[in-house]
Amino acid sequence: MQDKEYYSLSSTSPSSSSLLSLSSSSSSSTVSTHDNVSSFSTTATTNQQQQKEERPSNCIVFTYCGGTRTKGHVPKDITYAILSPAITQIDKFAFDECTQLTKLGGGIPFSVSSIKTGAFGECQSLRLIEFDQNRNNQLQTLEWAVFIGCTSLSSITLPPSIHIIEESAFERCSSLSSVTLPKSLQSIGKETFVSCTSLVSITIPSTVTSIGEEAFCHCHQLQIIELPKSCTSIGFGLFKDCTALLKTKKSTLHES
Repeated sequence: MQDKEYYSLSSTSPSSSSLLSLSSSSSSSTVSTHDNVSSFSTTATTNQQQQKEERPSNCIVFTYCGGTRTKGHVPKDITYAILSPAITQIDKFAFDECTQLTKLGGGIPFSVSSIKTGAFGECQSLRLIEFDQNRNNQLQTLEWAVFIGCTSLSSITLPPSIHIIEESAFERCSSLSSVTLPKSLQSIGKETFVSCTSLVSITIPSTVTSIGEEAFCHCHQLQIIELPKSCTSIGFGLFKDCTALLKTKKSTLHES
């Protein structure tokens, strides 16, 4: 008979939760949601540093162990979350509409190999997303709409393992002013940076071969962008409504 996977909830105060801590007891784990229910499949040892991380006074700690998967609600009012270094996947819509979430403590671990569709969609208070910049980072793809509507996100540096950014990954990130793309990047999906109205400049790595339709549409402040000669596929309306780009003399467009 298999042991049931379970979770325990503990709080440092009797009031509602503000922190979600995901930890586990063997070698791989998944954070996932289905119909607004969050399910966690975990099998990795809790990292000692995880336990020592300073937490807000008002928090919930989720602890998982065992064999089969169980389900539990992820509070929509969390303000802080910690991902265990054992986490390997963040499933679709895992933190969708957690509008009070401001930060992921410790960032996204290098062990994460998959961040699914809409995982952090509409996290309107999320100011910072940090990726482990370890060259052994497992993450290769940012899936569709993974950070869509994160209106407080101001800067992001993607890890050196990323090859593909899918459609609408940063759509409506209206505070995003700084984006650092890795030299490993090959493809930028359509509408990736639509309505990133604070974005002024961006450098596309020489490894990129395709950029989808309207990838920078409605980026009203975009003034400087460099497209490498390696980019042989450029989608329709790439710079639609980029009024500052059309007027500035500083624009440097290298099109093949």
